[in-house]
Amino acid sequence: MQNKFSFEGALSAPFKAAHFNSFPWLFAFTYALLVTLLLGLFLFMAQGAIGEFIAAIESLENANIDEDDPGAIMALMFGTMAPLLPFALIGAIASWVVYAVFLAASMRRYVRDERFRLGFGGDEVRMMVVSLLWWLLSLVIFFIPISLMVSTFRTVVALSPGGLSESAIEAQLLGGMLGGAGMFLIFLPVYIFVATRLAPCFGLTIKDRRIRFFDAWNVSRGRFWPILGAFIILYVVVSIISMVIDQILQFTLVTSLTPQFMNMSDPDDILSILSSGAFLSMMGVYVFIASFVAAIQQHVIHAPAAFAARHDPRGGVDDAAQIDIFN
Repeated sequence: MQNKFSFEGALSAPFKAAHFNSFPWLFAFTYALLVTLLLGLFLFMAQGAIGEFIAAIESLENANIDEDDPGAIMALMFGTMAPLLPFALIGAIASWVVYAVFLAASMRRYVRDERFRLGFGGDEVRMMVVSLLWWLLSLVIFFIPISLMVSTFRTVVALSPGGLSESAIEAQLLGGMLGGAGMFLIFLPVYIFVATRLAPCFGLTIKDRRIRFFDAWNVSRGRFWPILGAFIILYVVVSIISMVIDQILQFTLVTSLTPQFMNMSDPDDILSILSSGAFLSMMGVYVFIASFVAAIQQHVIHAPAAFAARHDPRGGVDDAAQIDIFN
């Protein structure tokens, strides 16, 4: 690991950080195994709710609703998803915890040169807080375009029973969506700038063992382009590799399953295939490999910001180590 911050150091950090021969692979394998097991457990626990959801979807054909009333249609659709909402909430919380646990492990490698280990202590709790602040920051920045889209949809739903024509509804929806998309494009550079300046917050929090969110602004001062440039290069490279692997997996999966679903129209037969051991095994392998690749991707793209946090201009990790030699 280089002892000075630079673009080259930020770009090479995933490969020159400590424990390259073991850490990324243990990190990705453990993440993929945990995600696969948790997904299987989730599906097992939610199978009753999923059955209710499928039955509700099938009953929509016989539902006596006004097809010209978007409000009634949306209310019915949200009603069909009601059995899944508790499991969706549990899944969101579990995802938040898993993300924080593995992010803490990733930052410990980059900032403290630690080997791969998982736990749930101060580091992980602080990562949960910082990741929540990051999500709230994203929500605040994109609040206006999101509000525009939601308000447009609510207006159309409220006015549609009053006799709006289908073309008028489509025009209002299209206008709102295009307006929201335009606002997203306007706010995107703001998000990129703020996100890049605050990106070292995760590594800085691990380095100082205290929640350091807005303080990351000081760490990235004068380093905006090296951090962003290294992130973009790493992101593009690993994304291309991930997409190629995912396309190969999907092609293999589709070609294996297509013969079983051809000329099959009975829902019971389809459900029996979806619940068969062969199908679940293939899906398990797909989820495991896809999660393995995703874990590598996430670990790699976090490196430039973590490298900046390691080399905090007010006192970096390597600077402190050199001073300790003389103590």
